[in-house]
Amino acid sequence: LSRSNVQLLHHDPRRLIVRVSHDCLNYFLVVLHGPQSGRPHKERQTWWIETQSIISTLCQQFPLYVMIDANAKTGPVHPPIVMDNEDGISGNTPFFLEFLELFGLCLPCTSSVHQGETTTWTSPHGQSEHRIDFIAIPQAQLPSCTWSGIVPTLDQGNAHNDHTATALQLNWTVELPKRLKSTANVRHDRTKIAHKKGLLHFQHVKACDWQCNIETQ
Repeated sequence: LSRSNVQLLHHDPRRLIVRVSHDCLNYFLVVLHGPQSGRPHKERQTWWIETQSIISTLCQQFPLYVMIDANAKTGPVHPPIVMDNEDGISGNTPFFLEFLELFGLCLPCTSSVHQGETTTWTSPHGQSEHRIDFIAIPQAQLPSCTWSGIVPTLDQGNAHNDHTATALQLNWTVELPKRLKSTANVRHDRTKIAHKKGLLHFQHVKACDWQCNIETQ
C-alpha cells in the first residue's frame, strides 16, 4: 500500500475513518475510542449513536474493519458476534453489541481461533484486568481468520502496565479480473495538422467576457 491508496474520511479525538482502495483490496478501516463506563449514561449513548451515524454515512459497499478501545465487555455468548469465549457485562456492553450487530461484525477474540491471554487492559492500581480492546471484522470473514491474540511485546511507551496491543491475522483468496495490457503510447503526427486545419472551424465560437463564471464557460 502507498499513501495514494488511503483516503482520510473522518477524524476527531475519538474516531478515525479511512478508505483503502487498491487493485487487490477495497475496505474501510475504523479506529475508535469509546467513552469509559464511568461517564454519564446520556453522554455515552450519544457517542455511540453519533458513531453509528458517521460510519453508516461514510462506509458503504465495502468491508468494514474496526479497531476499538470499546471500554466495554462483550457479555455472554451472542452468536454470530460473541462466540464461546464470553465475558461479563459492563455499562457499555449494550451499546457495543448494538454497534456490532448493526454493521454485521464479529469478534474473533471470542472464538476458538484466539490463542493465549485475553485481557487487554490493566487498571491503574494493577489489581484487575479486563478485555475491552477488540478487532471486529465482517461476520462472513471469520473463517478467514487464522490467528487472534494479544501482543505484550509491543512497547507502547507507558510508564506502567496499561493497554496491551491486540492482533489478528486473516488469510483469504480472491480471484481478480485480468488487467488489460496498456497500449503503447501513440505520438501525434504534427506534420498532418497543416493540411487538416480546414476541418477545424472555430468561427462559431464566441469568447465570453472575462467576468463570466467557469460553469457558463
